[in-house]
Amino acid sequence: MGLLVLLPLAALAISGLGAGPLLLTAAGQEDPAAVERLFLADEAGAGEFRAVAAFPELLDRRPVQIKVFRSLASKDPDIFGAAVRLCLEAPRLESFAMIRRRLSLAFRSQDAWKRKAILQLAREEPVRLQDLRFVSLLSEALRAPDPALAESALALVRSRSELRGLPAVAESLNHLPEEGLATDLTLPSLGFFRDRVLPLLEKSGADDKTCFDCHKSHVIFRLEPAQERAGPEEVRSYYRSALRVIDLKRPERSLLLLKPTREKPPKGTQASGSGQHGGGVRWSGESSSYRTILEWVRTGGY
Repeated sequence: MGLLVLLPLAALAISGLGAGPLLLTAAGQEDPAAVERLFLADEAGAGEFRAVAAFPELLDRRPVQIKVFRSLASKDPDIFGAAVRLCLEAPRLESFAMIRRRLSLAFRSQDAWKRKAILQLAREEPVRLQDLRFVSLLSEALRAPDPALAESALALVRSRSELRGLPAVAESLNHLPEEGLATDLTLPSLGFFRDRVLPLLEKSGADDKTCFDCHKSHVIFRLEPAQERAGPEEVRSYYRSALRVIDLKRPERSLLLLKPTREKPPKGTQASGSGQHGGGVRWSGESSSYRTILEWVRTGGY
């Protein structure tokens, strides 16, 4: 191996890797082994997380995976945020069950500092807002009792006007006193959802399971069962969750419609991002259930 040299920070910024050491060989080629050593060091910071993302082969290394797994539970906002960023930039990491579960817990966390750290990623990388996990977190953060968290979410919405056109975000904004965030969006009917859509979600399928059985722990379309019969607050919570998985511009493309018509993924794989449905086919595209939900989505629009 040739002499190792340190790539200047300015060059790192140009390369898009951000601040942090990245070692090169004398021939000018990055040295994965050196990058891995730096990443695994106890003092590794956010720069090292960005550097390791440049080497896909390192993501298959067990020590690297364990470091990512542990960092997703870090109490250091910078390390936690860097670990979440790495997982999003390298989706292959989510193929490892332990990392996938911990990333899910990160998005579901009620810790305000974790939510702020993830929202910071959205400010730095706007494309991340296409990830429904961010949309879910944002819509919840707008209503958070923590003023700093709510303000952080609101600042993001102020800076990105297109966010106001997302049903889940618009619903949260409707309950805020802030002016100037109005939208011409009409949300689907809450009453229709309560009376005609919710019963479909509560109905057992051929497997004797309801949507609630699987979605009680989901990040996006989360349906936490009520202790007793669902009251107004629980119904509104289910309604808000459903708003995250509909498309008012293209109702037929709503995940709430598409997912239940699809088969289960092969055993040992995950449905998330695959276009398949972990619960398997619940109804066909010609069924009354499908038509009812489509009708509900169409009660909203622009």
